[in-house]
Amino acid sequence: MRLSRGRSRAPAEGRYLHPLVPGPSLQGNPLGSPAERELHVYLPPGYDQEPGRRYPVLYFLHGYGALPPTIVCLQAIKAIVPRPLRPLVSGLARRIPTLETLDALILSGELPPFLLVQPDGSLHRPHLHAARGLDGELFWKGSFFADSPRTGSYAQYVLGDVVDHVDRTYRTLASREGRALIGGSMGGYGVLLGGILHPERFAVLAALSPVIGFLEMRELVLLRPYYRLLLGAAAAAARGREDLEDILETCDWVFGADREGWGGADLGGMAARTPGALRGVRLLVNCAEDDEFGLTGPCRRFAERLEGLGLPCELEIYAARGLNRLSPHAVGIAGRILPAIRFCLGGMAGDSTGATTGGPPPGAPRPGSGG
Repeated sequence: MRLSRGRSRAPAEGRYLHPLVPGPSLQGNPLGSPAERELHVYLPPGYDQEPGRRYPVLYFLHGYGALPPTIVCLQAIKAIVPRPLRPLVSGLARRIPTLETLDALILSGELPPFLLVQPDGSLHRPHLHAARGLDGELFWKGSFFADSPRTGSYAQYVLGDVVDHVDRTYRTLASREGRALIGGSMGGYGVLLGGILHPERFAVLAALSPVIGFLEMRELVLLRPYYRLLLGAAAAAARGREDLEDILETCDWVFGADREGWGGADLGGMAARTPGALRGVRLLVNCAEDDEFGLTGPCRRFAERLEGLGLPCELEIYAARGLNRLSPHAVGIAGRILPAIRFCLGGMAGDSTGATTGGPPPGAPRPGSGG
């Protein structure tokens, strides 16, 4: 069960956009992955009718195994939900925000208007075992939104190329107070990495069941409850082994095939040794108490480490009940996307009729590096 789905085609075609955007930071990457990528952009109701208005931007980073977007229109959800899962996810679908949900909440005044941007952090290389999701789509290796001499500069791409393109192209509040990062799993790693490397670019971060480090994954026994339910215990265990082998191979690609490289990518250690990491950022980290990827303990330890560094972090560890038990990781993330959007908007500058656009001030450091 992945959290990224098909294209966001919808009745509001003029506001649900997916342009091809060049990524200079990905040019000439070692894998030959595309530098020009789709960028999924949601414009709020009224955007075209109020040309003097500028808006905050939420950047949503997707999880491992899939391509964006994660938040799509209702039509796209109906098109990709696999038939065997329809009875199981009918209740869950009402909890996952769609672009139509965002429209309704903005029009009712429950949410302020904002832009939602979903960049592509995939390596565009297939799963080691060519595995497919329950929707029949191929799983893809992910970049972890990190800069790597072996895979490409994905932190620079998202934190630099994408943000700068959005500020040039759309009417944004082009400042730290007008930007937030949200992401789950691999995307949660990217969110925290962005706050560690470039807290001057984002006011609020929401990391949903984020990956914190990678060394512990070597000992993980991965068993997704929904695969056990649909495929049986033996087939689910085999699929878990294949998926973990794929993730570990990707970590070798991104971080290097040695423990030192993997250890250096641990976010707790990175926060401790990076000057100014997460300073002034409002931060939410949450995770299910029985996350099947074993992320609960790392999330707790990360929050404790930040506390020791004098960095505030709102930590939520929640029980997986009801439909969440299908996958405390994936379903838990899905059910917390909308609360995370509310959390981020509550810590950002509101829309404005007088703000000016522009990227970082002259002489500011180029986003990216590290990871």
